[in-house]
Amino acid sequence: MKVLELLDQLEEEIESGSSVPLTGKKMLDPDRLLDILDEIREILPTEFRQAELLQQERERILEDAQKEAVTLVTDTEQRMLKLVSEHEITQRAYKQSQEIIDASEASAAELRDNAFAYAEDILSDLVGYINQYKDAMSEYVQTVEKNLTQLKDR
Repeated sequence: MKVLELLDQLEEEIESGSSVPLTGKKMLDPDRLLDILDEIREILPTEFRQAELLQQERERILEDAQKEAVTLVTDTEQRMLKLVSEHEITQRAYKQSQEIIDASEASAAELRDNAFAYAEDILSDLVGYINQYKDAMSEYVQTVEKNLTQLKDR
């Protein structure tokens, strides 16, 4: 910044001024000091404007950043709610599918048990019929043997 350089020059002028004996004061060149002050006055408005523009730009950047932050937070919250909702839907779907699977397995087990019971009933009936036929065949065989014995005896 040019102003700082001019202030440094002003300070040098004051420090390099001739000392007045016994007073502790210094003699300074008023024309030189006034020239430096005039230069400072000329430069300051430009630098003030630049500083003001920088401040405005800084504030604009901060406002933009805040707006973007709000947008990001809002988007993130909406996405989070969507994910939570999807997670809940997934959980419900999983629960329903598990209930369907459990019901299907129970139904299949019942069907299998009923099929085994039916097969046992059929086999039991078949064994009963076979035993009846066996008994009937035994009676026929005995009758045939009896008839054969009678025929031989005659």
